[in-house]
Amino acid sequence: MADAQDALRSMIDYIPRTYSLEKIGAYLLASHCVNFKIPEFIDAGQYGVSALLPAE
Repeated sequence: MADAQDALRSMIDYIPRTYSLEKIGAYLLASHCVNFKIPEFIDAGQYGVSALLPAE
């Protein structure tokens, strides 16, 4: 759960740097559009989590 929260926080920081949105707009966009993926199992009980923003 903590990794998913970190991934989402990183995405909310990324969106205003990349697109012309304020942080609140980035939060709203992320709440509707961001998908989470677990691309790899690091160890038993530990996972890597990625937050993905669709291009379209």
